[in-house]
Amino acid sequence: MLKFACSAKELSCLIGNLFVELEPPCTACEDTEQITICGTTHAGEKAVLIIGKDGFYYSGNSEDVISTRESRCIGGARCE
Repeated sequence: MLKFACSAKELSCLIGNLFVELEPPCTACEDTEQITICGTTHAGEKAVLIIGKDGFYYSGNSEDVISTRESRCIGGARCE
């Protein structure tokens, strides 16, 4: 898993733009100390995102996060 630093505001934007479909994180239910998001990315790949204290861990391709950070949201704002 790759670790990325970001604010809660940026993470909220990234999650909504990284995943096109979410799935139940059944294998992560045992660890109640973290928030785990599983799903399918825009690239059609399965990925897992785990929210940490000052960022997140991401199992997918780092280019997914980089391109989402560089792109604009529908409203024209940047994910910052």
